[in-house]
Amino acid sequence: MRAQLINSGLVIIAFSLAAAGALYADKHNASTIEQARDKAENSASATHVRDSSAHEIPIQDYQRIVSVNTVADRLLLELVEPERLVAVTHYSQKSHPDGWRFGERPSIAKANDLEAILALKPDLVIASAFADPSFNSRLQESGVQVVDIGEVRGVRTTLQGLRILSSVLNVPQRGLQLEQRFLQRLAALEDQRPPQGRVSGIYLTYYGDAFFGGTTGSSYSDVMYYSGFDDIAAKHGYRDWPAYTPAELLTMNPMVIVTQDGMGQAICEHGTLRALAACQPGGRVIEMRNAYQSDPGLGIAEAALALQKLLYED
Repeated sequence: MRAQLINSGLVIIAFSLAAAGALYADKHNASTIEQARDKAENSASATHVRDSSAHEIPIQDYQRIVSVNTVADRLLLELVEPERLVAVTHYSQKSHPDGWRFGERPSIAKANDLEAILALKPDLVIASAFADPSFNSRLQESGVQVVDIGEVRGVRTTLQGLRILSSVLNVPQRGLQLEQRFLQRLAALEDQRPPQGRVSGIYLTYYGDAFFGGTTGSSYSDVMYYSGFDDIAAKHGYRDWPAYTPAELLTMNPMVIVTQDGMGQAICEHGTLRALAACQPGGRVIEMRNAYQSDPGLGIAEAALALQKLLYED
């Protein structure tokens, strides 16, 4: 009990220090990070931690951890010894740029494959953010602890998930160190931004005849922010992954568009959008080619660095 109380105290101290670092390194997310810190402090106890689904998870040194959460996969690489991580998602092992770090351990192709998960005899499963609650209940009925770190959409939610995991796994100091490294990388991106300030622009993709964005509430908002953009879509009140009409895009009329590799020409050849400022002389369409761009967790730092280099390459 004394050891558990000490660990609980370390968690609270770690969260307090992390919040101070966040306020220094991450002004963009300062208030939301502080709110997440306060929530984590209030829900933690000497023996249990409350996850994003409000379930109380015992704090233990879990030895057989299975992750069916792509963001948690990479967090776990930094938080636990390799032998404790029994299996990760098939995506992380085969498609993520850091997939080589997972070695030859088993991977889970489908997050709801109960038989495949139980065959690995885990004592803890990191749930998918989109898992059916009944599926998690079936795992718990089989004697497996299940922790839900919630849907990760960027820096704030990555920190929330990290704090839950490091607390449940009884490694608060490792969690604090990882959080500080992440925030320091983001702060370094702020310091590297040229003195002329931010560049106004939007994130835009084009599929068939439909246009989609990524703004406040999505990881692309943080990638844009830390690379040096001022998000026009957010200023117009859009959130998450909005579907735009050509008229709405003309109203915003960005000077710079960030899009996926190979989509720039299609956007500017569209009958209406060719009139956008970004498609005219003096405007720019930047195609993201970095392998981390679809990672809404720790990969945000790598994606933002790559986009920053493209934005200021001239």
